[in-house]
Amino acid sequence: MYRKHSRLRDEIESLNVKPVAGVLLVNLSTGESWSFDSYPDAIEFMKGKKGRWYLTANINKK
Repeated sequence: MYRKHSRLRDEIESLNVKPVAGVLLVNLSTGESWSFDSYPDAIEFMKGKKGRWYLTANINKK
């Protein structure tokens, strides 16, 4: 069965960024991405910053 992706999902996948380890934070407005060791570190980094953000974690961390 085919499931249509949302425009947001298409936008995120078009950035072609993959988390190496830990937490990946992507600014959807600029396309820039950052990696962090923990979720609180990523949230602290985002404080006071503007834009559209996408946050994901790599559960297969080695």
